Amino acid sequence: MDESRLPTSSLINKFCKEPAMTKLITLTVKNTLITSANILHVSAGTTGHRGGDSGHGGRTMFAIRNDASTDMRGSLNGQPMKSIDSVELVFGGDTELTTLCQALRWILNELDPEMTAGIQHMPDSAVLVQ
Repeated sequence: MDESRLPTSSLINKFCKEPAMTKLITLTVKNTLITSANILHVSAGTTGHRGGDSGHGGRTMFAIRNDASTDMRGSLNGQPMKSIDSVELVFGGDTELTTLCQALRWILNELDPEMTAGIQHMPDSAVLVQ
């Protein structure tokens, strides 16, 4: 695995520089490869619930990166759709963790609850976020 390509950079570092976020928080990030005719590198991590909003230190992140042959497009804040190679999101707070999990379960159920083939687990990595 190419450690330099783990999803610990752009959005997470930007999030850490927000003035309201002043302390570093360590997340254990799990990584996996999803392989078929394309390859996706998927990462996720959380501090778990910390007793409130972002100020209490709760953080949750996930990232999806094209490692090979993935036709992936995205749009941010209503901007035009364009080709992308990766997406990284960081959420702050307890309810954000809960609602993100609910949303991901709903998405999985809508897309295909039987889809499990091709998953290869990779070593965990640590990420610092604020």
